[in-house]
Formats: sequence, C-alpha cells, structure tokens
Amino acid sequence: MINATVLDRLGLSDLPEGERQLVTGAMRIVDLPPGTAVFSPGSICAGWIMVEEGSVRVVMTSDTGREILLYRVGAGESCALTTACLFGEDPYAATGVTEVATRAVLIPAATVFRLI
Repeated sequence: MINATVLDRLGLSDLPEGERQLVTGAMRIVDLPPGTAVFSPGSICAGWIMVEEGSVRVVMTSDTGREILLYRVGAGESCALTTACLFGEDPYAATGVTEVATRAVLIPAATVFRLI
C-alpha cells in the first residue's frame, strides 16, 4: 500500500487529490536483490524511479570493455539518466545495477506524462 509518507518523500504530497490518487494507484514499490540490472543500454525508460533504500551504480562500458563509473544513486535520490531518458523519450546509454538489496518507487512513464 502506498501511503502519504511515500508521497512526501517523493515531493508529491501537495498534489491535488485526483492526481494523488492517480499516482498512488499507479506507482509500485520494487525490491531488487544485489546485482540486479535496473536498466541497460538501448532499453526504454519504463518510468520515474526513486531509490528508497540501497543504491544503484550507473556505469558506461568503453569500447575496450572497461566500466566507467558515472555516479551512484542512493536513498532519497532519483537517477539523472532515467529522468533524461524519460523526458527525452530516448533509450538508456548506460547500465544501472543495484549494489546492495535496494527498494525503489516506480511511477510508470504514462502516469508521469499524464500528470504533466
């Protein structure tokens, strides 16, 4: 069950009641074990994600096969690349992998666009 506390953490507690119901009805909480690929190059952004607990390592792989760490997404943060891919409607150009057991909130892309 999604409650007002989750909306507060997402910065969405001031939404009008109709939009609050839309968001709470559509969002999901996902629990991901360590080493789970959250996204990969070429994949389409499914929605806006905020990490509640844990962390996601965002990396690019060079032509030589070396991983280049771009940044980490920690508790209370959202991924800049996910936001850019969502609003730009572009596929991912990097990989996001959970470093530890991670809980995140996902708002589907269609819901985000409907709110906008």
